Amino acid sequence: MHQRRRRDRRPSRRAASAPGPGPSYRLPASGTDVVLVGFFSAKRKDFETVMADAAARLAAHGG
Repeated sequence: MHQRRRRDRRPSRRAASAPGPGPSYRLPASGTDVVLVGFFSAKRKDFETVMADAAARLAAHGG
């Protein structure tokens, strides 16, 4: 009458791991005109510092 309890066959719900950093592109930037564009979530409040850091790195490479 009573069936034994079986283990559920569905995969367990695990939190997805955070994705790694994206690919790093190394293009020559010396003497070129560059437009630096950033897309950010509205939840991100430090976008100005991220863009300033990216601009500083670009300027260090001559862009």
